[in-house]
Amino acid sequence: FLLAIYPFSFFMVMGYTESLFICLTAAALYYYRTGRPWLAGIFALLSGLTRVQGLMIITYFLAEYVQSRDWHSKRRLIPILLAPLGTLIFIGYQWLYLGSPLAFIEAQTLWGKFSDDYLASLFATVNPITLSAFFLFIALIVITYRQLSKTLAFYAVCSLLLAVLPGSLISLNRYILSSFPLFLGLALVYQRLKKPYQASIILWWITLSIAF
Repeated sequence: FLLAIYPFSFFMVMGYTESLFICLTAAALYYYRTGRPWLAGIFALLSGLTRVQGLMIITYFLAEYVQSRDWHSKRRLIPILLAPLGTLIFIGYQWLYLGSPLAFIEAQTLWGKFSDDYLASLFATVNPITLSAFFLFIALIVITYRQLSKTLAFYAVCSLLLAVLPGSLISLNRYILSSFPLFLGLALVYQRLKKPYQASIILWWITLSIAF
């Protein structure tokens, strides 16, 4: 519900990859947590084919593997090995048909990303909206850490780092939307709030949705 009324959830009904990406990533995490590593790996692979952010799911699998200390478990290695294949296939496709394995990065320069002056490029995108998104991202990571798990919080941190890597804050709200575990932690906090506070959050987010 909170994901649906998030002010930037309109990206899920536009010509963007968010809705498919969220579906595939959710499936990967679900099958991993229910002990089906092959399915988790396959959906993680498809997630990486959908968008580059899908590569970040490997950080969750790695964190879970390290946290379990079950170094001899081959089952836990399956999704770790499969997850990056989606991104590698996409890179190979670009190399074959576009002549450059990093064409998706080169295209980002048209939006002023991956500039030679990283800090200047980053600060040029700072405005009330992007700054609010950055602090919201941090707050949701803290909530995820406290309400869910360290591994999901680590996955969210890696997604945040990937979002700012190009030297731009413009897409932060889309990365928040795609990092759906953040909304699971928020939901746990939301359901413990008194109804007036719940109504305030809903009204605030709906108002922002209309504004954008």
